[in-house]
Amino acid sequence: MSSMLWWSTTREIRRRRTHLSRILYPIDFIPENHTEQVDLMEHFLKDVGHSMKCTHRRISIREDWRKSAPVDEKDLTKYLYYGSEHGWYYAAYHSFDEFGRKYNDENGHGPFVTEIFRWYWSLGKEVSTEQHQEIMDHFAVFKAWFNNHYKLNDLQSPFLALHIDTATPRYRDVYPGDTNPAVPGLRPTNLSAILGAPELAIPISQTPYQTRITGKEEQLPMVVGLMGPPSTDKKLIHWTLQALRKSGRATKVMTGPAAFETSSKKRAGL
Repeated sequence: MSSMLWWSTTREIRRRRTHLSRILYPIDFIPENHTEQVDLMEHFLKDVGHSMKCTHRRISIREDWRKSAPVDEKDLTKYLYYGSEHGWYYAAYHSFDEFGRKYNDENGHGPFVTEIFRWYWSLGKEVSTEQHQEIMDHFAVFKAWFNNHYKLNDLQSPFLALHIDTATPRYRDVYPGDTNPAVPGLRPTNLSAILGAPELAIPISQTPYQTRITGKEEQLPMVVGLMGPPSTDKKLIHWTLQALRKSGRATKVMTGPAAFETSSKKRAGL
C-alpha cells in the first residue's frame, strides 16, 4: 500500500469514527405521567439532530429483546430481574470486605455507615456467590446482544439518549429514605455499567413548579443521559459540547434558584 493510499484510508477511518449519524432514544425509561419532560427531550434531540446533521429514532429495548433474544427467556425484566440485588448490592457489600476486617481489627468494631448503606449491605450479604455469578452471566449475554443488535461496535456507532430520572422536587424537610430501591429488571442508571460504556449526565432544560415551601413558582432542572459506545469517552465529551454550542444551548448552568436564564427560552432549551 502506498503512503498516499494509507494516509487517505486512515483519514477516512478517523472521519467515520468521529461522525455520528444517529441517536437512539429508548422508550423503556420514559417517565410516566410527565409529558412535559418527554417533550423537552424530543425538542433537545431535534435541536441537536439538526445542528449535528444526525437523526434520532425511538427504540424499545424490551421489545427488541423479546423478538431477538439469544436465550429462551424473552421477558427482559425477568431475565435481569435480580440485577440490582444479586449484582450491585452483592458488589457493594463485598467490595468492603478487606476494609471492614482491617477496620474491625484496629478499632474493635465495624466502621460507621449510613442507614442506606446498611440496607444495601443487609441485602448484599444474603446473596450467594452462585447467585451473583448467574446475574453476571446474564449481564454478559445482554451486553453482547445489545452491542450486536444496535451496532455499537460499528465505525458509525450510535449514541443513546436516556431519561435517567423523573424530575420532581425533593424537599430538605422530608426524610429521603432509600433513593435507590431494588427495582427489578433493567434500570437506566445501570445500563452504562452493564455495557461498559461512557455516559454523561447533561442538564438540558428546566420546568416550572409550585414549591410548597414559599408558594412561589420555581424552576426544576431536567437532566438526561447521553451514552456512547465503549471506549468513546473523549468522543462523547467533545461531541456533546459541540452539539450544545451549535444548537445554541448552554454549556454551563447557573447557581441559585434557576439553572438557566429564565428570560431566554433558547438557553433554557424551551
